[in-house]
Order: sequence, then structure tokens, then C-alpha cells
Amino acid sequence: MRSAHLSVSLVLVILAGSSAAYPLRVAVLGDRTGSPDDGDFARAVSTIALMRPDLVLSVGDFIDGYCDSSTAAAQWEHVLSMMGPILSNHHLVWVPGNHDIWDGDSRELWEEITGVEASHVEEHGEVVFVVWDSSTLPDYVDGPAMRWLRDALAGLARERTVLLITHKPFSMMVDQDSAAAGSFHELMLEHDVEAVICGHIHAFAADRRDGVLYMAAGPSGAGNSVTGPDQATFDQVAWLTILPDSVSVAVLEAYHAHGEGLNTPAEQCMAFRYSSRMIDLEPLECGSGVAGMILTPQEPGVTRLFNLRFLDTGEWLFESDTLMVELEPDLPVRLEVGYSLPSTSSPYPPPSCEASLIYGPRDKHLSFGFQWPVEMSIEATRSDRVRLDGRPSEGEYSSVGHRFADAEGEPASYSGVAMFAASDDSMLYLCVQAAAAQLPESGEVGERITFCLEAGGCFAYIRVSRPGEVSSRFTDGRENLGDPGEGWVVEVDPGEAGGFWSVELGAPLEGLGRDDGSVVRAHVFAASQEGELASWSYPLWWDSSTMGRIVLP
Repeated sequence: MRSAHLSVSLVLVILAGSSAAYPLRVAVLGDRTGSPDDGDFARAVSTIALMRPDLVLSVGDFIDGYCDSSTAAAQWEHVLSMMGPILSNHHLVWVPGNHDIWDGDSRELWEEITGVEASHVEEHGEVVFVVWDSSTLPDYVDGPAMRWLRDALAGLARERTVLLITHKPFSMMVDQDSAAAGSFHELMLEHDVEAVICGHIHAFAADRRDGVLYMAAGPSGAGNSVTGPDQATFDQVAWLTILPDSVSVAVLEAYHAHGEGLNTPAEQCMAFRYSSRMIDLEPLECGSGVAGMILTPQEPGVTRLFNLRFLDTGEWLFESDTLMVELEPDLPVRLEVGYSLPSTSSPYPPPSCEASLIYGPRDKHLSFGFQWPVEMSIEATRSDRVRLDGRPSEGEYSSVGHRFADAEGEPASYSGVAMFAASDDSMLYLCVQAAAAQLPESGEVGERITFCLEAGGCFAYIRVSRPGEVSSRFTDGRENLGDPGEGWVVEVDPGEAGGFWSVELGAPLEGLGRDDGSVVRAHVFAASQEGELASWSYPLWWDSSTMGRIVLP
């Protein structure tokens, strides 16, 4: 592995140990991961290079990660090639994020590339940067990581200017343990830490507590879909000016500079709660009907006006293009939205909406988009003629669903995908048929069909690659529980070149989780050899709220 990474390591220019006099001018490069935009990232790098800081600070998350070692090395090589203007002329304080380090191999690669340990201390003149690795920490814990931090701070001279740099801004994140955040703050006061600099949340936020600056750097090329000063999620570079007894910060974008009061942690958390927790949607079903939208206020004691616009409804028809409702404090509201979908129309793409409202004590404006979920349904009609041989033979199934979406929710371009369902007293049968290319060469993946069924709160994954390799696992969403168990049957008909190939799955009804005794939740999708995707239900989240319904007789 090391020989494959050697060329990546050679592009680094390490200037550790350089002296620095006050004031120390430090540029902060934010997160790049999420939906990386290389153009925005390159502009952030160029801005830093042009302003010639004394030092450059990262907050982690440069690569997408969560992949094998060779893919991670290639991602690092790509990112480092864009960072040349910084790496060739400035010292970079490296900080790992959860996309940079997620297991032992990625930690070894990160330390090989950066030339430093994930947790380390750097001295630059009278300024000390304590880099604390929080990449794999789920929360504040009195474990090795916290003991390392306490020991590192205890070993510093009181007259030094100390900044703590880490990736996850625990004290700013929603739902953190307030007692743990309080003890962390007491640790900062005990060791006279001037500032705590983080990233991770893809939004700038800063406040001061008892003289300590807590700052989360916003993104630098993370491809945010929402931009603008109101939410502080625009691509940016932070600029720190460090003096013996103070740290000040400004936020720079292409044509503007903002003060540290741009966004507070309370406002950032409130915006997150509104955009992720205020709206609970009942899914739309093919045909006509009424779907509910439940709005839950997020600010105690404050009345807010909520606005909703339908931006792109595809072939869905709604009674109104806009909705407006007054949200009273602590009182959830249920709205009923009438809709219809012609029987010959596709449910994809799902309708996209834009929500907006004023929030927070400074009356900031919040606007965010979302898609109204669509619930696909197929009847597993009763049949005693199903013969598991990998093919949907005549008379076995009487139900077929042709409506599939791609990875973006648009109608799938991967043609020829069809799904059939049937059941008897003991088994659920699913069959997926898809267009077939040339049979893959040895070692190639080829086409793939994947089933995900919810089973008693857990999920059974069955993945089949043409011409017949099968992998399966059972998970509760957090850990692998092993094989799905007894009674599961998979048969494959690899088909001929230019025709169709198909997969039949037999799943035992005993133990399958159901909403009301007659419904099984499922995701089913097919992928072509060229990477095109056709998904029966969208979006591809592994939870029952977005999975399709297979109705049993």
C-alpha cells in the first residue's frame, strides 16, 4: 500500500517549526466534501494564496472517503493537485475529518500523506495549535481521545496563545449533551484556550463564551445547494488575526467580507431544526387523494409565518401552487393538500418544493428546498404457480410495475426494467427483469439487481450480479447482523446478449416486518453495466418512510 501512495506524499512541503510574530494571520480552509465542487474549492485555494497568510489551517473533510484504500489514495491525489498554490508556499495545519479518517487503513493513509499524527501539537512562534482528532468520535467520552486532549493542554505553558483545532463542533451541534459541552468549556477556561476552531456542519457559526471564541468554519467547495449570508452556507474562507490575548475572525466570500456576528450557533441550530424537523410529510400515492403536511414550530413562544411553493411538480397536479400558514408557538398544524396523478403518467420526478420563513431573534430569512416523497405500491397477488427458476414465466405473476427512477429521482433511462410480485401461504416472491448487455468478462461486475426488505425493524439486503453472484446481509442500520437466515432463495437467469436477464427472490413471510399485517416495505433497484440506475422507490434511504409498499392479499 505504501508504494502506491508515495507519489501523493511527495507533493507536500512541510514548514513546521517556522517562527511567527504577532499578529499571526491565519486563513482557514473549510470542508470540501458533501457534493464537492472543484471550481469553488479551487477559488478558495486561490483566494488564500493571493492573500498570503502567515499560516493556513484546515478543519478536515477534504475527500469523500468511506471507500477502499486505492480509491481513497486517488481521491487524495486529486485534492492535493488542486492545493498546490497553498502547499508550495504556506504551511498547512492538517486536521482530519470523518470523511478523511473512518477506519484504521484511512488513518494510516492520512498520516502518511500529511506527515503528522491525527492528534498532535504544533508551535508557531508563541502560538500553539492543539490538533485534536475527532474524526471517529461519536460524542464527548472520557476515553483515550479525551485523555489525550487533557494531557496535551496540561503540558502547555500558560503564557502561550493556545488554539484548539478539531473537526466536529460538539458544543454547537444540535442535540449534544449540554453537561458534556459544559465540562468541555470548563476545560477550555482551565487551560486559557483562546479559540476553538472546527468545521463539519458546512455553515459558519461563531460566538464567544467567557472570552473563548468558538467558531465553525463554513464550506470551501462543499457544493452547498443553499447559499447566502442569511444562513452562512456560502463557499468561504475564514481569516483569523491572532494577538497575544485575542483572536478575531472575518469571513470572506468572492465579493464580500463578513464579521464574526454573521451567524451564531443558536441561529445555525435553529435553521437546522426548521429545515430538517419542522415538516413531516405523508407520501403521495399514484392516483388522486389528499396528503397531509404536519408543521411543528421550533421556536418556543414565537409566532412565524410559513410559506410553501411548488417549484417543479412533474406530472403531479395540486390544488394550489402555494401555501401559507401562521405557526403558533408550540402548536403543530396539519395541512391537507389535494393532489392527483393521471393513470398514464409517471410518478417521477417527485414534486419539488421551496419552504421559507423568518426565524431567530434577529429575524433572519430561511429558505430551503425538499422533495415530496412518493410511495410506490405493488400487489403481491396470491399464486400457487410460482416456480423459482429465475424467470417470470407465464401464469406465475399477474402484477407488473414498470415505473422506476434514476439516482436523481427522474424517470430511469435504464430501459426494460420490470418488477413482478406474488405470494402464497409462506413466501413472498419478487422477480425483476432488466435489459441485458453483453455478458461481462471475468472479473467485471456487469449488471446488478438489489433487493432490500424491511424485516422486523431490520433490513435484509440481497444483491445479485450478472451472471449470478449473490451477496446478502442483515442489518439493523448500524451493524451487520450476518446472513438473512433460513428460507431465503435466489435464482438467476443471466439471459443472452441483447435480451433480458432476470432475478427471482423468495422471501419467507415469517418474520418480515409489516406495517399492518398485509404490507412489506421494500427497495428494489437495478444497475446497468454502464452505471445507469433504475430504482422502484425513491429516494434511496434505507428506512421504512421512503420504501415502497408490497401489498399481500
